[in-house]
Amino acid sequence: MLLNQNNGEANIGTKLQETKVLVGGEFYLTDFNETEKWIAITSIMKTSEMVKKLPKDMVDYLFIQLRREFAPHLSDEEVRNIEKEIDSLAKSVQKLCFKSATKMLGKGDVKEAIKQLTSIVGKEKSDIVSRLFGNSHK
Repeated sequence: MLLNQNNGEANIGTKLQETKVLVGGEFYLTDFNETEKWIAITSIMKTSEMVKKLPKDMVDYLFIQLRREFAPHLSDEEVRNIEKEIDSLAKSVQKLCFKSATKMLGKGDVKEAIKQLTSIVGKEKSDIVSRLFGNSHK
């Protein structure tokens, strides 16, 4: 990472992109590089309720078009690695959130906390609780 100061601005950059921090405390990014764009696009597409309702072949086609438009220089391997990292991070975040909620709700009684958590997320999402904590809540 590089840090340069000139004309009252601090410029923080990497080889791929430059980020500027203005002296007044205002922060903004220059255009995202292709990797950052693909991370954002993949995250948006994987969490979009509208996209989840589309047929798989249509979603695949949309990913192809988005990649051609926003990340044409990323290799197939880079794209797969980004998607794997996003999936892995999502699972880690979910697990930490559920464990933290369980601890907070149960204040020591894990089974009761899991029961409360399951009632909060609803029956249709109770499989998430089961996957994270096994069958210890039944």
